[in-house]
This record gives sequence, C-alpha cells and structure tokens, in this order.
Amino acid sequence: MELSLILSDDTETYQAILGQFIESSAAETHADRILAQQAAETATNSANSALDSAGQAAQSAAASADSATQASASAAAASTSEQHASQYATAAQAASTDAAGSASSAASSASSATLSATSAANSATAASVSEQNAAATLTNALKKANNLSDVADAATALANLGGAPKASPTFTGNVGVPTRAVGDSTDNAASTKFVATSFLPRIGGTLTGTLVLDASTQANWLSLRWQLAGKDQWALQPNSTADFTLSRFNTDGTFESNLVIFPHIGGTRPIVFQKNVQITTGTMFIGGPAYGGETDYIMQNTNTYGQLFLNTSGAHGFYDATRSLIRYSSDTSGNFTATGNITAYSDESLKTDWADLPDDIIEQMAGVLSGTFTRIDTGARQVGVGAKSLRNVMPEAVMGGEKLSVAYGNAALALCVKLSQRVVELTKRVAALEAGK
Repeated sequence: MELSLILSDDTETYQAILGQFIESSAAETHADRILAQQAAETATNSANSALDSAGQAAQSAAASADSATQASASAAAASTSEQHASQYATAAQAASTDAAGSASSAASSASSATLSATSAANSATAASVSEQNAAATLTNALKKANNLSDVADAATALANLGGAPKASPTFTGNVGVPTRAVGDSTDNAASTKFVATSFLPRIGGTLTGTLVLDASTQANWLSLRWQLAGKDQWALQPNSTADFTLSRFNTDGTFESNLVIFPHIGGTRPIVFQKNVQITTGTMFIGGPAYGGETDYIMQNTNTYGQLFLNTSGAHGFYDATRSLIRYSSDTSGNFTATGNITAYSDESLKTDWADLPDDIIEQMAGVLSGTFTRIDTGARQVGVGAKSLRNVMPEAVMGGEKLSVAYGNAALALCVKLSQRVVELTKRVAALEAGK
C-alpha cells in the first residue's frame, strides 16, 4: 500500500510518499493500543482496590483523629492515582505513538495505588494500636491501686474519687453482703466479691448469720432503732456507763426513759426494770437448781429495804433488812411464825344474819374428837380437834373440800363467849342458893 502526503501553499508544493512504513507500523500501533488498554484496566483495578482499602482504613481509624487524617490523605492520593491512570488511558487511545509511554505511566500509577493501599493499611493498624493503648490507659486509671498510690491512706483516696462515706447513708435498694474471706487482699473486680443471693432486701428477708456491730470506742456505740414516720420509738443501745438499755421514746421521737437497764460486763449492779413487769403465762424463776445459796427477791424504796427469801433449809419468809428482823416465816412442816399478830377483818359492818349458838353447844362440844396427835405428813406432834367431828357441831368453823381445815381461833372465841354466858348464869344461881341458906 502506498500513501502520499502533499503539503502546498501559493508558491510551492511538497509531496512525501509514506508507502510501506505506515502499513508496517499500523499493526504495531494496534498492538501497542491493546497493551495500553490492558495496562489502563490494571491501573483502574489497582485504584479501585486502593479505594476499598482506603475506605476500610477510614472506618478503622475513627477512634484516632490523627490516624483518620492519614487514612483520608491516603485515600485522596489513591483517588488522584486513579485519575492519572484514566488520563493515561485516554492519551493512549488518542495518540497511538504515545501508547508505550502511556502504558508506562499507567504502570507507575498502579504502583502508586498499591503503595497508597499499603499506607492506608498501616494507618488502620496504627489506629487499632491507638485504640488498644487508650483502653489500657483507661483500665489502669480505674484500678484501685493506681488511685491509692499518691495518698497516705485509703480514706483520703476514697474522698479524692468522690466516694467519701456519708454520716447517715440511706439505701434505696439491696445491701450487698461481701463474700471476700478474711485476709483476702487479691485485686479482683468488686463484682466477683458479691453473690447475687447474698443480700439483705429493704423489706423482708432472713439473716442467717451473725450481725456484728463493732464500735471502735465507747463514745461510738452503735444502736438499733425502730422508727415510725422517721421518729424514734424504740432503741436497743448502750448508755454512757456501758450498760445495755431498752429505751422508749415519745410519739414525737423525744426520749422518754430506759425501760430495762442491763449492767455492763463485770458490774455488780442488778438488772433494772423501770416499769411494771407482768408475766401472763409461764414461770418467773429467781435463782435455780444450780444456785447453792439462798434465793432472795429484794424490794427497796426510799424508807425500807427488805427481801423475800428461800433458804437452803427450805424455810421462806420476809426479812426486814432496815429493822434487822424476820417479819414472818414458814418452815418445811408448814408452821407459820409471825413477829406480830395475825388478824382478819371482823367489823360488824361486814356481817349480817346473826344467829346464836345452840344452848347445848357446850354439851355438844364435849363430844368432839380432841387431844394430841401425830401428823402423818410431817410426823410432828400437835394438839387440836378432828375437823369432821367438829363439823357436825359447828360447821361454820370447818372449811375445805377433800382435806378439811378448822378456824380454831373463831370457834374458840365464840365458845368462850358461850362459856362466859354459862358462867354468868351459873354464878347467879350459886349466889341465889347461897342467899337462901
């Protein structure tokens, strides 16, 4: 194939015959164009990969502003490389003679894109390391040991952290019970030292262990208080002399009195009840089988000090300690001894329906069983009458059911009156007989 190129102006004409040069170069130019296109596609793919890498790097570097900036710059560089590759491909298509140069430029651009992707990956790795370093720094900052290293004591450290204890804290939820054993100083998270089932609810619940209230000094005694609408009503607490008291308060929460005072350990003072004590059921014991001495129930006021006693011989009674005498006592035989008289009300205003004793009461009394005898229960020799025998003559002087008793004094005094009347009558008769001589 022959090709002529003619160039002319108004005066001259030039003709160049290209001939086989163009024909032989056409195939080479076409091959170069294909290589250039392949190089451009490779560059484009590399650029796309770089963009993907840059996007991933941007997401990973979100936790670190500096790393994110580097990733963004790398992505921008990758985008610029893609634009360069596209320009090289366009140039290759427009001018076949520059195809080889364009392909070389495209290869360089692809290499730059690869470097940009590597840089983006490095930036993402740096961002991850920065995030891990930040987490480690936060963990160290939250460790108790690191917060205590700059102060002299734990209380000051707690105050520095804003956790100083309150004087009278109020709990709005469950109070946790720590499971840390005595002597356990391991640095474990607080959550591992509590168990979900070991807590005291505000309402209900059962305490199965020992509740210890430990005061550092006597001035810091701890107390248990029961309140109504925020006002004290009852309290268990020690007092200033280390006694233990049960205290009662008025309805407005002001202190009323210590109902019971238990003396402190080692003291000789008795337990004090400052109100009445009533036992509705059961038995009140004073002393006990293990007590070998005399058992006393002591009573005292501003004028008299006395005691009910039960001694080891079995006798009991009342001892007037102020006057140093036994007012009364009873022995194991049932004998009752009193320092003074034993009397009963006998005022006429308390009596009605009077009736005289029968005229022959003295004759009837003469038939009553009387004399000395031995008590079967105690073995003591006594003097008296038979209650059943007396009941047939004077039933009002005999009392009781299965076992009878006799009102000896009442019967004797009434018979004395009747005997007095008989004596008076007989005296008159004697006087009349003597006057008739």
